[in-house]
Amino acid sequence: MRIVFMGSSPFAVPFLETLVAHHDVTCVVTAPDRPRGRGKKMLPCPAAEKARALGVTTLCPEDPAEIVADILREPFDFLVTVAYGKKVPSVLLQAPLQESLNVHASLLPSLRGAAPITRAIERGHKETGLSIMRMVARMDAGPVFAQKRVAIAADETKASLTEKLLAVGPGFLLEIMERIVEEGLEPLMQDESAVTWAKKVTREEEEIDFSLPAAELERKIRAFAPTPGLRTTVRGKLLKILAADCVTHGPAAAGTIVKRTNKEAHVACGEDALSLRRVQLSGKKPVDIVAFLNGAGRTLFEEGLVLGEKRRFDSD
Repeated sequence: MRIVFMGSSPFAVPFLETLVAHHDVTCVVTAPDRPRGRGKKMLPCPAAEKARALGVTTLCPEDPAEIVADILREPFDFLVTVAYGKKVPSVLLQAPLQESLNVHASLLPSLRGAAPITRAIERGHKETGLSIMRMVARMDAGPVFAQKRVAIAADETKASLTEKLLAVGPGFLLEIMERIVEEGLEPLMQDESAVTWAKKVTREEEEIDFSLPAAELERKIRAFAPTPGLRTTVRGKLLKILAADCVTHGPAAAGTIVKRTNKEAHVACGEDALSLRRVQLSGKKPVDIVAFLNGAGRTLFEEGLVLGEKRRFDSD
């Protein structure tokens, strides 16, 4: 089958690799090269880098409308999008001989939008999954061909849940494409009354708000791990909290270090406290809390100190 693939993020890469291995991917449409890293060097997005390595024609327009004519020069069977991040022109949605498909990392109509993996963990969902839908003009609103359910463990992080989804996703996509061609598989409309949204993560959300209950913050820390990570400050230095446990504690001012030993650091929250397990000081590598408390944290952390001095998080 001839396939046009549209995707940009690391999540799209395993799907692209699988499609290239089994079908004729005629071109890949991705985001343009951007300044990345501390040196702000112009670099391709992960899907573009992989497509070029695989020798597939790669188009990187700011606006996909710019390359419609290039894509339509030859007929193709499927248009497949995975984590592309831009609106696909209607003329492309109608072009495939078979279907225009989108792979979304949730059980639609739950968690439509840009950050379904993060929001599923943050909100305490017990399961999520993958939905393969027919693309329509409205975001994530198309009828669904099939879904694959994936359990969310109690200690799940964004990274581990992403790995679970990618372990089953590419093969699932191949299966559904084959069923569409061989069986005439038809999709089912989504229940609009059950729609929830997974909005894009903002920079402001990365600042940890210790006034929230510890149980809620523990989920959020996992949902943001390893990147972008939740941030606070200690004595003016930026500190990411990458892992923590919820522990019982009486009332105390939010953000106060209420216990500090050579092995533990507890921080008071709006309800209970967080026992920090893994942190990262700005400019340093992530470390477990014992290494931190016996290293840089020896002078930075003490009982009674309040974390979270206000500052702009724009330079780490």
